[in-house]
Amino acid sequence: FAFYCDEWLRFRKTKIKESTYVKYDAILEKHIKPKLGDCLPLGITTGLIDDFSKELLFESELSAKTVHDILVMLHSIIVHTAQQFPGLFPTVKINYPKRERKEMRVLSRNEQEQFVSFLLDETDQCKFGVLLMLLSGVRIGELRALKWENVDLENGTIIIDRQMQYQDGLIKL
Repeated sequence: FAFYCDEWLRFRKTKIKESTYVKYDAILEKHIKPKLGDCLPLGITTGLIDDFSKELLFESELSAKTVHDILVMLHSIIVHTAQQFPGLFPTVKINYPKRERKEMRVLSRNEQEQFVSFLLDETDQCKFGVLLMLLSGVRIGELRALKWENVDLENGTIIIDRQMQYQDGLIKL
């Protein structure tokens, strides 16, 4: 199965961002290939995937969301391989773990002030990035994509290019 995982990733490489490729490669190398890589295609069953899912949840202690994301990727590999090599992979039902909604803890006003003070003390690139995200609402991917041409110091604005499903946004400084 490891061979088909590598072929799937090679096929996807030109269709995804570099950061997504790195994430997929890490999931394959850390989770999928060590547990399922030696399996023959016909050995991939719903029961085997259920056991894999339980192992990720209870032995590796991954969150339900992380396990869900790994299983979505595994499903994509199986579907892609079944299309490329008809009859090689059986139909497999994947049972995704239920995700529990956790109450989000919001920083108190005092904690917010302490955090901002920490970020302003001996500010470096990382602290500045966190501060910008905190004060503006910009997302990490948007922050990483910023270029100097997006910054308008004269008008005190940053133009965020929200590609694909996002709309163009404007953040006031």
